[in-house]
Amino acid sequence: MSKPSKLTLALLTLAAIAASGPACAAEYKYWYDDPDFGHQAGDLTNGNAAIVAPAWACARRFFSGVELQWIGEDGAGIAPNNGGQEIFTSINVHFGTGAGCQPRPRMESHPALTLIPPRAGTHWVVIDPDAGSYWVNKDGGWPACNCAAPVGFKALTLDIRWPALDRVFSAQFDRTSPETGAPRGINIQTLRAPLSDLQRSVASEVGKRRLKTLPTLESAVRQLEDLALSSLSKAATQVEQCRVAQEQGAFGEAYKACDRARRSALMAQQALKTVVEEMH
Repeated sequence: MSKPSKLTLALLTLAAIAASGPACAAEYKYWYDDPDFGHQAGDLTNGNAAIVAPAWACARRFFSGVELQWIGEDGAGIAPNNGGQEIFTSINVHFGTGAGCQPRPRMESHPALTLIPPRAGTHWVVIDPDAGSYWVNKDGGWPACNCAAPVGFKALTLDIRWPALDRVFSAQFDRTSPETGAPRGINIQTLRAPLSDLQRSVASEVGKRRLKTLPTLESAVRQLEDLALSSLSKAATQVEQCRVAQEQGAFGEAYKACDRARRSALMAQQALKTVVEEMH
């Protein structure tokens, strides 16, 4: 069987994201083999976006209730969910050799620290944490840090405008889907206005948060904030692409562009929620 192309893998990944529905919490991926997306064995990502671990971190601890799904090269599941565990995911040596970390990537159960081996053919493991997670150092601890998320920032992650925006996308897609047989045009302004509103709010709250540097988590949090900002910017660009395609009569392409915008907006919300988890 021939190896899937990078484009095929990317499309499969996007399809998996779309099928998962709105993001209610961070969905992590722990990587074993990734010749196409640029991740190294032991990398931990939020979706497909790399998370920068603090310099002192050796692993990330996920609380009880974790569900694991082993994924193969073609993006399909190769093993059923394995729920109810509390696990560590050890960070690869390139994340902090001076912190006294184990110089190898591995996934372990907690508290016995028993190796959880990958299933044959695993490329990554999807980690769905039920009760949150945090970085730990070589002693299994978390260095003291006054890192509570600002009230406004935390409130923004729970803002009703996020689900309202997703409902607007859903309503437009229900009436314009190519599967309806006679799709009608997408009302671009109903998407653009609430998206721009959220984009301004996120930029404002991120700016306020960055007035105070976090002593141990700044790089990790800033990377996620950048992901949220860039995802919203991408969503705005994709909505504009949707508008242009629609004006040219390419309704199928317009639908696809707006669908990408929806996923980008969901990624932004997911990144912000992960920031709050990091600062918990």
